[in-house]
Amino acid sequence: MKKEQSNISSKARVAFVICLFISSLFFSVLLAYAEGKNYTIYVAGNPDLYPIEYYDNDSKTFKGVIPNLLADFSQSGAYKIEYLDTQNNDMRKQKAENLQAELISGCVQSEFSEEMWHDGVLAIDLMQDGNIIEYKILFTKIAGENLKNSLKEYFSNITASEKNSLLISEAIDKKISISFGRWILIIGFAFVILTIFVIFALYLKKKILNNKKYKIDAVTGIGNDKYLLERYHQLTHDKNRVLYCAICFNVNTEKLRRLKGGSETDRFLRYLTAVIKEYIADTDIFARASDRTFAVFKLSEMTEKSVQFVEVILKRLQEYDDKNKKEHLEYVTAGLYQLRNDDKDISMILLKCEQAYTYANTHGISYTWCTKEITFAYEEEKELYDHVDAAIKNNEFALYLHFFVDTAARRIVGAEALSRWNHPQKGIILPSKYIPLLEKENAVEKLDYFMLEKVCEFLQQTYREGKGDFFVSCNFSRNTFVAKNFADKCIEIIDRYEFPREELILEITESVAIIDYDTMYYNAKRMKEYGTSIALDDFGSGSASFFDLKKYKFDGLKIDKDLVKHLSTKEGEIILNGLIDIGHKLNMTVLAEGAETKEQVDKLVKINCDVIQGFYFYKPMPVYEAKKYLYIRND
Repeated sequence: MKKEQSNISSKARVAFVICLFISSLFFSVLLAYAEGKNYTIYVAGNPDLYPIEYYDNDSKTFKGVIPNLLADFSQSGAYKIEYLDTQNNDMRKQKAENLQAELISGCVQSEFSEEMWHDGVLAIDLMQDGNIIEYKILFTKIAGENLKNSLKEYFSNITASEKNSLLISEAIDKKISISFGRWILIIGFAFVILTIFVIFALYLKKKILNNKKYKIDAVTGIGNDKYLLERYHQLTHDKNRVLYCAICFNVNTEKLRRLKGGSETDRFLRYLTAVIKEYIADTDIFARASDRTFAVFKLSEMTEKSVQFVEVILKRLQEYDDKNKKEHLEYVTAGLYQLRNDDKDISMILLKCEQAYTYANTHGISYTWCTKEITFAYEEEKELYDHVDAAIKNNEFALYLHFFVDTAARRIVGAEALSRWNHPQKGIILPSKYIPLLEKENAVEKLDYFMLEKVCEFLQQTYREGKGDFFVSCNFSRNTFVAKNFADKCIEIIDRYEFPREELILEITESVAIIDYDTMYYNAKRMKEYGTSIALDDFGSGSASFFDLKKYKFDGLKIDKDLVKHLSTKEGEIILNGLIDIGHKLNMTVLAEGAETKEQVDKLVKINCDVIQGFYFYKPMPVYEAKKYLYIRND
């Protein structure tokens, strides 16, 4: 009996517990329902945050993206959202402190405490002045946890595109609810934003186009040096770099332009570009690295393939002009260099190729690889160049004279000024060793003006010693002669010395005209007006016209030595005779250089050449030795 009562009592207790649990659960649901369904949530809004949130004077309500979202939240959930009527006054801080609102809306981080900010819910973010600005809805102390969780869950499901759509819609619908004054302000603001956007878009477009153009060679349409650098770093890395061979085709564009003209030169360069394009793969790099250099980085594990590539290109260049198959090929040489794993500096790679094609050019071959011997020779050149300034300062460049002989009287009448470098370690260095180097580095004008000073000093000495009636011709590189300040510098130097100005002859290389025609002849005209004589050097080797001879009235015409070499032929004699005849009819003294044999001298005498220079009579000699001949001449 007691056992049965105990079982009944135990079952009763279990039933009681179950009933208590069900009652608690039911009560909780009712409480939650009552809290959500009937509980009004008050919001302190930002009255001046259009179009995110703002107070509309016409409807006397808050409008904007956040009010719309909160209204949608209210309809989809159990909460009734109501904005406190603060009109155009920002009462958010006061309402938060007085606990009059559960939600503080349209907030930025700096307006409220860090605790409130981190507990808030992100309503919307916008890009302003290049920065992302977040606008949140913050919770006060009276906001319930259920409200917080529900609101955070709701906003987490709103996408950025939906928020942007609301922003656009709000901006469009604003005309219904804002005053005329604000309309003007908004339109003006929108116009400014639109203008800035258009300007920025045009700027970006121009920048993109310019950037693209910036990396494209205008003549050939392929990439330039900047493209080459970018592409090299894109395609090469430590694992494949050793498989690349750098090949540079060097085109003597300067000489081509001088002899063929700019249009024909550009045409040839485009042909070269088209030919190379036929033989390169997607893994190769092809660009015009400079005015003279076309660089190809060819991915090939065999050096023989690189050589074959070069030979094919050079062979195809012979097909450029059917009439002169080999003529343009003479202006192109190639240098090859097999990359190493540590070749990351592209300028050094191009330098190796330059060393190779420079060697090929000076040794009369079409192409060659860069070797240790070639690099060593280049380093010697660099050492010379680095010492030039000190050499000029230390007076290491000596004046040499190469006499001119009057044809009729067989008497010395003048000389051409030449230089020799008396190097302290290497001894006498000939001009052929350092002049091309200085020209390549655009530093030859230093030597040109130094030698002019030497010539003026010599002419003053001979004049004061009564050894006058003797002229000296002074050569200038074409880059020096076409400089804007050439005449000013010459006059400044000459003015320091006393001698008859007509005894100084300035020689203009015929090829100068094609580089800067107007400046060259302006300088020549000004120096002639100053009193010096002007001679056109190397006539017959370049592009000067007979019209130029008449127009600029040179004092002397110097016949190129290559024409003198052809005097042994009937055609050569006829051409030279014609040139001398034209020079005389234009009242110019005609000088011929390069006479080395008696036959050449006799023919020059026969066709009435005025002055002859050449090894047949004298070789270049230092000033101290040349003076001995001048003294004999005057005795």
